[in-house]
Amino acid sequence: MRWDCNAGSALWCRVGRFLENHLSLVFTGITRRANSTLEEQNKNIRSDQAVVERQHEIVAMVDAMQEAVLMRDPKECGRLLHHNWELKQQLSSKIGEDSIDALYQKLLSMGAYGGKVLGAGNGGHHSVSR
Repeated sequence: MRWDCNAGSALWCRVGRFLENHLSLVFTGITRRANSTLEEQNKNIRSDQAVVERQHEIVAMVDAMQEAVLMRDPKECGRLLHHNWELKQQLSSKIGEDSIDALYQKLLSMGAYGGKVLGAGNGGHHSVSR
């Protein structure tokens, strides 16, 4: 599907086309409920200052990602997604697993610049910058 550039400004047209051309969603093959992962993550945020700091780092990345998208820089988007994924894995022991890591390594070996698992982080889809 092509981005409909008649629906908005020239800037959003360029952003939409950039995302369409450089961002992929890849199904991990894993579906499960996020409840236990999010419960552990919330418990860790209440009891572990290092987890709180990781969460703040993730939130602080928003401006850098916005800038990378506006500059249409897929390598920087990939680097930021990768860093986000590294930080996210530190929030709960239930985030990520061997099969997800193997898929991610395969995507990187195929030329992806970086990515992360969307949602709670224990299944669903990888968002990958290419």
